[in-house]
Amino acid sequence: MTSKQFICSIFLLFGPLCSVGAVELLPGDYESKTAEAKLELLFDHVKATEGTRGDFPNPFGYLRFLFGDDLSPTCDLFSDLIPYNHEKRIHSVGQVAAMQFESNGEHPYTGLFQGAPYALVRLSLAKKASSWQGTIPGLGVKFFRDGMPSANFVAMYSLDGQTSGNFFENDFTTHVNTTSGVATSFMANKFAKVSSPAEAIGLSDIASYTVEGNKVDEPIFPAELILVPNNELQTRFANSPPTEESLEEMMLSIPAETKLYDVHARPTPSSRQELIGSIKITSKLMYSSFGDGHLFFRHQRIEEDFELRPEWKPTQGQRGLRKRCPLGLDGFDD
Repeated sequence: MTSKQFICSIFLLFGPLCSVGAVELLPGDYESKTAEAKLELLFDHVKATEGTRGDFPNPFGYLRFLFGDDLSPTCDLFSDLIPYNHEKRIHSVGQVAAMQFESNGEHPYTGLFQGAPYALVRLSLAKKASSWQGTIPGLGVKFFRDGMPSANFVAMYSLDGQTSGNFFENDFTTHVNTTSGVATSFMANKFAKVSSPAEAIGLSDIASYTVEGNKVDEPIFPAELILVPNNELQTRFANSPPTEESLEEMMLSIPAETKLYDVHARPTPSSRQELIGSIKITSKLMYSSFGDGHLFFRHQRIEEDFELRPEWKPTQGQRGLRKRCPLGLDGFDD
């Protein structure tokens, strides 16, 4: 490690204790740089703190999240660094890798849906793994664009989580089903004050500009993304217990150039899902205190999608965006 990397590592390790998301981490002309350059800058910080990690908050931290924190910056601010002065209250510890979204070219979606070669993915649990509560896995994806802010999305299986420790056991979606748990219901209500329906995020920003930063005149975007795990990973980790040690072993065993997910999309909220591409990591996954303490993934308000597709807005009394078939059939109104 060079002296420059050592100084950077010390700052990144202790910086979050003082000022999370400190602007000094990035040059003043950061947003004007190319997508490739921005990925390199951020990933250099990730690599400088490889092997270190943040901490899950204590119960008081969760209470501050539920009853005190303002979640508006999560949706309002276009930034690659955390825009508030405290640690992540949820998804506090994760693993980061460089990635690419590879389009199959068999869909109409525009912008970065045509392909995103410069991106980061962060895999994380909403709270610490527990043998009696299981895990609540989710991820954030950051697509870099030339000369302008990144586009982001987040996806999960369920706010209630799963009993398994296999991170790749279930599909992830950008439209999480309504929760049944008391604590997670509080969390959903908290997000609903900022964006509603709270269980869905917008995707129109991803379709609105190309990787070169060129504006798309008429963006075409799906209503929902579904991430289907690589079957080989799903099978390999099938018996993983819900522990932090098992999760670490799992993530650190996945090499670069591995496909993590096939990406499916619903053209409308009640359509059948269609394969549009895949997510492949181009580096190994790594724990990083920079990723935990500084990386920020904007949650696009679903209302921004409704402005462009008003017919997708739920009717009064409808729970969630996707119509539910009484027989459990997917895309029943196609």
